[in-house]
Amino acid sequence: MKYLVRASWASFAIFLFAYFWVHLLLAAQGKPFWTDEADGWAAVQRMALVDLFVSGAPQGQASRSPLAYIMDRAILILSNDVPLSSWDLRLFARIPPSFCWAFANTFLFFFLLRKISLLLKGSNAALIFLVALTGTFFVFTNSFSIIYAIEARSYSLWTAITLLQTCFLWNLVTEKPSKLNYFAFAVSNYLLVFATYASSLQVGLACGILLLNDYWKRNRLLPLGETQVWVSITLIGSACITFYYYTKIAQMNFAPFPFPDYLMSINEVILKSFRHHGSQPAWLSYPLLFFAIPYFWWKKNKSIALLCLNAHASILLTYLHYRASLAAGGIYASRYAAFLTPSLSLLYGIGIFTLLLIFSNYVKNKWNKEVMAYLIAAYCIFNLVPWIQKQSRGLPADIERFQKRNSVMENKDPKCLELLNPDPLLLEKQNDYCRKI
Repeated sequence: MKYLVRASWASFAIFLFAYFWVHLLLAAQGKPFWTDEADGWAAVQRMALVDLFVSGAPQGQASRSPLAYIMDRAILILSNDVPLSSWDLRLFARIPPSFCWAFANTFLFFFLLRKISLLLKGSNAALIFLVALTGTFFVFTNSFSIIYAIEARSYSLWTAITLLQTCFLWNLVTEKPSKLNYFAFAVSNYLLVFATYASSLQVGLACGILLLNDYWKRNRLLPLGETQVWVSITLIGSACITFYYYTKIAQMNFAPFPFPDYLMSINEVILKSFRHHGSQPAWLSYPLLFFAIPYFWWKKNKSIALLCLNAHASILLTYLHYRASLAAGGIYASRYAAFLTPSLSLLYGIGIFTLLLIFSNYVKNKWNKEVMAYLIAAYCIFNLVPWIQKQSRGLPADIERFQKRNSVMENKDPKCLELLNPDPLLLEKQNDYCRKI
């Protein structure tokens, strides 16, 4: 019976992941290439996989940390470097980012399922499943995230790894730490800085939260415990990876942080990222996390207060990323700050969970907890209705576009065996010509 249950959950995980991935790939074919995507892929095709490990990402990219480009290069190698002869390039180039965002949301479902089942222990299993599933779709359907998750850039990779780091941190702070969880936390931080060195801010914040939590639990600094050892391993390893790729930059013109525009930038980021989601649910989640910090502190639950602080502080770190973006190439716009700091996406899921957590601490009555769970599920479903309506209208066109762009025979024309063009307009023409579109 136990194996049957595990097989059922594994099957559901595969189904959920496949749904997310297919949905993103269908959406990806309707979005033309833009400069950074075309330039990045053209550069990656001209580099060896070993060079990406040793020298970092191609010159001109926002970060020399190469993980996203290594994934792109691996996909190209599997296709013998001629994706135009067999694939629609819009679909082909966006396989890695759509995979990452689909994986992140699948992982989020099981994380919410496990945590909510502990909060609603003894409640109806269908209710727990409903809250976890609607909460996951609540995060997935944030249109601002989907817009950038399907681009052939490192956005969704960064988000996926941040989600892993957040979940492992949550487990270390709220449960009895295990060596496996410490190891997973350290690896997730290594992957973060291997994806972009701007995430070193997130690494430092998460490690600081872990140390503070350990200090309040033990009420002493010495002797050093297991937490301090693993935090040291995490920080040293992350610093080495960051420093190695950071020194690969030939010229780094450090622009001053734009203090005069600071408040304007904050307003732009919050408004642009939040209003992409139908009824602006982030206006519930964001203040919820803010007031959760003093609430849990007052309730003597400092561990949860620290986790809410971590989520909230991650959002504030968004604005420090402006400096990294400016220094890397003089670019700072709302999309870089809003999506490259994944906390804005995680905000939705964590906000839902925190609301349940607050209510569970406030009342001990099982019936009241279940009522709250139903209200949260109803709120998520309410926000899903516009998305479902939009998808039902757009799905036939997405499927038709997919069939049109992928039902042609392989093209052996010499022009279709050339290296990818770094100009997005020429790349689109090259792709359409080879696909006979």
